[in-house]
Amino acid sequence: MKCEPGDFYGIGVGPGDRELITVKAVRIIESADCVFVPKADIKESSLALEIVRGYCERKESN
Repeated sequence: MKCEPGDFYGIGVGPGDRELITVKAVRIIESADCVFVPKADIKESSLALEIVRGYCERKESN
């Protein structure tokens, strides 16, 4: 799948288990230039980031 400049994808990461993310979601994440993930104010880490981290090869920033 080729992402064109300006394409925006909203991807659900499933019920919280890294093994349950869809193949299509992984393909889009791996081809994306930027990946934004949510983080709750009450937690130090982001569950969504933990799920997708292995599919993102780019440098992370806060």
